[in-house]
Amino acid sequence: MFDAPVLLVDGDANVLAANTLATVAAKKPVALMKEKLCGDVLECINACLPEGCGKTANCPDCVIRSSVIETYTSGKEITRRSAMLIRNENGTKVKENFLVSTRKDGDAVLLRLEPEK
Repeated sequence: MFDAPVLLVDGDANVLAANTLATVAAKKPVALMKEKLCGDVLECINACLPEGCGKTANCPDCVIRSSVIETYTSGKEITRRSAMLIRNENGTKVKENFLVSTRKDGDAVLLRLEPEK
């Protein structure tokens, strides 16, 4: 499970820890990721809106967030669910496709973001 970016998150998708591949993908150290929502860490365009990550009209459709919440509340493991993230990179919208996998680990969720090829 750790051959791709992996974040350890709480039930609301706040980052608790990250592996090295996640820090490379997010282009920031773990210290800047901790206690921030996934959308903020991954620089989702919706997280940049005034409502913030998890509170915009588009957030209920977010596969990353909904997968974390589903796994946290039900304990159900999710394997390779297709997701698209739109990021704002230097004023340009960049689409990235991921395969999202989640697994509950105690009171947290392991979130794996495998780049979709």
